[in-house]
Amino acid sequence: MSARAGRIGAAMFLGAAVLTLVATLQNLFVAETAQGEARQRFVITSWDMRTEAEDPSVTGPESGPLNGVPLLIAAALLFAAAMLGMRAVTRRPSRLWSLAAVVAATFLAGTVATIGAQELWWLDILDIPESTGGETQASVSVGPGYWMLVLSAALAVAAAVPAWRQNRPAPERVEPDTPTLGFPAVRRLPDVPPDDPVA
Repeated sequence: MSARAGRIGAAMFLGAAVLTLVATLQNLFVAETAQGEARQRFVITSWDMRTEAEDPSVTGPESGPLNGVPLLIAAALLFAAAMLGMRAVTRRPSRLWSLAAVVAATFLAGTVATIGAQELWWLDILDIPESTGGETQASVSVGPGYWMLVLSAALAVAAAVPAWRQNRPAPERVEPDTPTLGFPAVRRLPDVPPDDPVA
């Protein structure tokens, strides 16, 4: 791997780690309902679920899937891959760098896929139909935190592929057999009889 490619790969891992950390602070899913002046908002983050409304009695955090824990682990793995990538720029790339790159990208991609399945489930159960009178307005949407995670996973996978390929052993080169040229190795002088030794 060239020094430039190594720097680009390390920067991509670092960017993916920062995006992952920022995404843990963003909303993963938002459901809003409005009936007249009353508005209520249901928010799911990487750490909790909460209901936000003008009436304080219905607000507060609720238990939910703790996606923040595996995301923090993924961010730590991405930071480690970035540091090993910068080390590989000045030294010969090692198998540790390739392994860290693949493990970090795979772990993050698996976590994001799991959250994606949760998003589909939330969209299904929290899609509140509007009332027949049209007085209640409802909307559900995937939060910016999930799209940041998708971008982070794409960056990590894009950086891991060349990191893995560069450390594979080069295929052994096989030289083809040299064909016989058809010329005798020893030439006889035209005036020497065939039975005589070579001149």
